[in-house]
Amino acid sequence: MEFEGRKKIHIYLNITPLIDIIFQLVIFFMLTANFIMQPGIELNLPSAKHAPLQEHSTVIVSVSGDGSVFVNERAAAGREFAAALREELGKSSENTVVFKSDSSVLFGKAVGVMDEIKDVHKGSIVILTRENR
Repeated sequence: MEFEGRKKIHIYLNITPLIDIIFQLVIFFMLTANFIMQPGIELNLPSAKHAPLQEHSTVIVSVSGDGSVFVNERAAAGREFAAALREELGKSSENTVVFKSDSSVLFGKAVGVMDEIKDVHKGSIVILTRENR
């Protein structure tokens, strides 16, 4: 007497449509993603061989090549500088001010701005440089 054997069930998963959908999602996200770039003032930062990496602060004071002073990318000249710096420090929870200056700015101008920062802010000042490779 012969018994009929078990029927083997063949399971086949077609992954071609799945791969198509994944490629479409990748293309969609690549096209719609915002590429994050640091907005700001174009500066040619001086380089330093032994510059430690610093966390990004919320209060940044910049001096551009033409001598213009900015507080968090907002122009602040003369007497407006102290008020703008106080306002930004009031919004910030950090006790550090990041100072960046174009390498073409005269040393006296940079020191003068740092002195004005110290008049308003008793915390620390971090000088931003680019890494020298």
